Amino acid sequence: MSLFQLKLDQVKTKLPFRVNANQAEFRVRDIVGEDPQERLDLQVFLPALGTSLQRELVWENWQKSQFILSILMGRYIPHISLIRSRDFVGLSISGAPVYQVIDGKQRLSTVMEFYSGKFEVEHEGQLYTFKDLDGAAQEAFLGYWFTATVAYEYADAKIADADKVRWFNQINFAGTPQDKAHQEMLRGCLERLEKFGH
Repeated sequence: MSLFQLKLDQVKTKLPFRVNANQAEFRVRDIVGEDPQERLDLQVFLPALGTSLQRELVWENWQKSQFILSILMGRYIPHISLIRSRDFVGLSISGAPVYQVIDGKQRLSTVMEFYSGKFEVEHEGQLYTFKDLDGAAQEAFLGYWFTATVAYEYADAKIADADKVRWFNQINFAGTPQDKAHQEMLRGCLERLEKFGH
């Protein structure tokens, strides 16, 4: 037995806002339709740092293709993570809700790109765009529900840029590796924010 004990508060990321698991669901048709019901912020600009939280799109076409096939096959896809916010002018609310995408940019972008015909899905040697899918396959795609973990931001309780970076890092410790330069950039950003008390 070790002489030292690992305490939970040594490893657990402390976030000063509540994260509600499985709090929202979005159908693909609500995201890609001509009049989207949900406005997504895929970049998540951090004003205190003058940069975006999210990295650029990195999935290759074969990854995108496999993801779309996973939707069509009805496979389990992990939830996405969002901050529900609005455009605030002082304490007043302006505009429709906006969802800042903390985790899920690659998946959501892939869905929008496929619907727009920007890449093809490969299945058994054949290539298919969204328009090449039969009615049932199109409906399976458009009717797919993304489940989201959501944190809520209010005019009088905004989520600090440093906490957005902390949540992003908490989620993205595994999976497709983050670009090393992007990791280092976010680490440096967090150090600057902590230094200046944000």
